[in-house]
Amino acid sequence: MNEFRVLIVDDEVDLSFLLKINVSKLLPSRIDVANSFTDAMRKINEKVYDIAIFDLSLGDGLGYDLIRPVKERSEQRTDVIMISAFNTPEDTQKALLLGASDFLSKPLNSSSLREAFNGLGYLEMG
Repeated sequence: MNEFRVLIVDDEVDLSFLLKINVSKLLPSRIDVANSFTDAMRKINEKVYDIAIFDLSLGDGLGYDLIRPVKERSEQRTDVIMISAFNTPEDTQKALLLGASDFLSKPLNSSSLREAFNGLGYLEMG
């Protein structure tokens, strides 16, 4: 069984904790959590991730700006899922153009996460 390395970035501590629980129920994984843009950049510079889940609006930056560094660090292998409570079609398009694989609306639930992971092929690999 593969174990996936996952980075969750959301400035809402409670939501990132719930997201971590939901991801761990769906995928065999080692999960790191960052609650700020700055902390996320530090983690990205330290490790390579299979999956990164970035909130769009962080207190000290935008999740968009994490896509390029996380993908460069992994030689484009990291799958990025953007999340936001207020995403627009323009937000989704921008994220996809920058290299995100998917864009989910908050509040997230386990079925939307399952669908995203399945679409990326992770549930067959787990």
